[in-house]
Amino acid sequence: LELMERNRGKISLEVSEKDKDICEKLFHLIPDSHLTSRERDTNFKNSYKSCAFSNNQLAFRQELIDFGFPTENKTLTASIPSQNYSASDFWRGVIDGDGSLGFTAKGVPFLSLVTKSENLKQEYCKFLLDNFGIEKKINRNTRDNVYNITVFSEDALAISKMLYENASIYL
Repeated sequence: LELMERNRGKISLEVSEKDKDICEKLFHLIPDSHLTSRERDTNFKNSYKSCAFSNNQLAFRQELIDFGFPTENKTLTASIPSQNYSASDFWRGVIDGDGSLGFTAKGVPFLSLVTKSENLKQEYCKFLLDNFGIEKKINRNTRDNVYNITVFSEDALAISKMLYENASIYL
């Protein structure tokens, strides 16, 4: 809270250089933003190149908070926005950040979401049921204590189509 009162802080997103178009789109959409690039050695790759979008405007941060964006670690507190929102845009962002889509080794399409948040798990299962008639009964896995919500085949294709077909920003 003190950081907000003193107008300190920022919102940032860092992605691989190959995905820099996402940061560039945000940069052009959100006034007073910044783009930076860097190269560094990480625990998974030497000379890793990345691009980062950032915005330190209080009004922008406050708008995100007003929509329910968590100010603390989102791992356990993530939830749907507290105001009206686009479900397809929101869930596309969640899948881009904490999910995956692709094909199994046998070529079956899949879409999955991994989360520790009880709220996010409940809301995503509600989204699947309300929009696609998919009922999921999910328990936390024993290894990581997370929910791994996965759909396959035609269900994965239908959800992907809804989330990505007319999207302008996605990973």
